[in-house]
Amino acid sequence: MNTQQIEQAYEIAKQRYAELGIDTDKALDTLQNVQISLHCWQADDVAGFESSGDLTGGIQVNGNYPGKARNIEELRADLLKVCSLLGGNHRINLHEIYGEFGGEKVDRNEVELKHFQGWIDWAKANNLKLDFNSTSFSHPKSGSLTLSNPDKGIRDFWIDHTQRCRAIADEMGRQLDDKCIMNLWVHDGQKEMTVNRMLYRSILKDSLDEIYKKEYTHMKDCLESKVFGIGLEAFTVGSNDFYMGYCAQNNKIVTLDTGHFHPTEVVGDKVSSVLLFCPEIMLHVSRPMRWDSDHVTLMDESTLELCMLQRPRPRAYRSRLLRRFHQPYRRLCGGCTRNPEISAPRPSRTGCQAWRTRTHQPQFPKACIDGGSQGYAFRRCMEHVLPPQQHTRRCRLHRRHREV
Repeated sequence: MNTQQIEQAYEIAKQRYAELGIDTDKALDTLQNVQISLHCWQADDVAGFESSGDLTGGIQVNGNYPGKARNIEELRADLLKVCSLLGGNHRINLHEIYGEFGGEKVDRNEVELKHFQGWIDWAKANNLKLDFNSTSFSHPKSGSLTLSNPDKGIRDFWIDHTQRCRAIADEMGRQLDDKCIMNLWVHDGQKEMTVNRMLYRSILKDSLDEIYKKEYTHMKDCLESKVFGIGLEAFTVGSNDFYMGYCAQNNKIVTLDTGHFHPTEVVGDKVSSVLLFCPEIMLHVSRPMRWDSDHVTLMDESTLELCMLQRPRPRAYRSRLLRRFHQPYRRLCGGCTRNPEISAPRPSRTGCQAWRTRTHQPQFPKACIDGGSQGYAFRRCMEHVLPPQQHTRRCRLHRRHREV
């Protein structure tokens, strides 16, 4: 289908929706302001450029696909390729281990702005914004406890690391004139049952209080829970209850990762509760299969539940609610990007296609239209803007005219 056919189809659909009192152009303009933050670790299985060691700290990637980015230049080229395949203007989400360390050994508590100035300059040159993450895993001092470690030396090491990351995030936001969102997730937990749950959680709370003592104006903080980590199945210090309470008490953003809950939990159902007590929500959108497998996202029921959560009340309220959401997406299942038929030095950039496919599923309507997927655009646009009583009529209308 060429551009002219897409535009003609849209004009027909626009007229039909207008009969229901819906201004589709206005809806698309509103949703165009919603950005998706593309995680950088799709390109290389969360290896980063700090070391060549294995992943540790409660996470696992089953990829090592042959086409993964081997350096920052290849990673940036992959990111620009993905951006060229997506409609709209999005963000890049960096982990601390993706700094430009120049082959030098830079420990986590030594990281500085200079290690990310290249990323800031690159983002500015390509009209992109940046988000950031501290990195507590895959380090000799990771173990099973970081910010909740009773050992003050180890705990202070990770406090220092996180404070440095916040300072870097603030400078990213200042230089790019758009607040950088810094997510904090630590894997802290235990393999077996413990009687010291209160101890570890009180230590984590004290560590967070120390980290957040300093206020910044060009960044936002969010905190992310997880039901368990690999090898840490019995007890998670930073549980959903812990971070919900901490964020509500300290006015921080809650991160809801669709892979970090029990498989039977409906993450979309949590939104209406969280927004009554917390200022904003960060969504990490993935497709877990029985655990935090992070398969490529589909437009399935759970994703639709998240996409429709901006539709609970009258239109003015829905518009304000939409501004309280941030949407990175994440995927660690590197096996989906492997191509075993190819064996050249850097033969395949199939990770780019997984990136593009995954981002496209929860993407908002205007971006979908720009990318040529007008069917998703019509449907998702109405899911965002229609009041409940009109939603049934829209569904009936869409079924009659889906060929359009």
